[in-house]
Amino acid sequence: MAESTGDSAPCAVSTCQNSLNHAKCVILRLRGGDFLPNFCLEDLDDAIRAYLVSSGRSVHELKQIIHSVYQEHSLVLGLFYIIIDLHKDQLRNSELNDVQHELHRIRRAEDGTMYGC
Repeated sequence: MAESTGDSAPCAVSTCQNSLNHAKCVILRLRGGDFLPNFCLEDLDDAIRAYLVSSGRSVHELKQIIHSVYQEHSLVLGLFYIIIDLHKDQLRNSELNDVQHELHRIRRAEDGTMYGC
């Protein structure tokens, strides 16, 4: 799977056909500068909600505990990552190397709202 950087190309490429009810790993790429100077943990939830909306999922999934969410703490080249294991209960340890992956960019608009592309 490759992420496109062109303006007319999609920001994320799905690696499976029925992606809403399928166990997979989603990696959200965020720019550190979008969260400065007043970073708070609610910003991470806003970023996850932006992904859910942009991918056609319900924002209520965030509170349903059907996904596992964790943040990569290292800030490399001004970027950081949130990893979401969708439908975590469908995964077995032996499948972790074979799980589908997606990469999504999340940005903050000038008005402060987050959006996924």
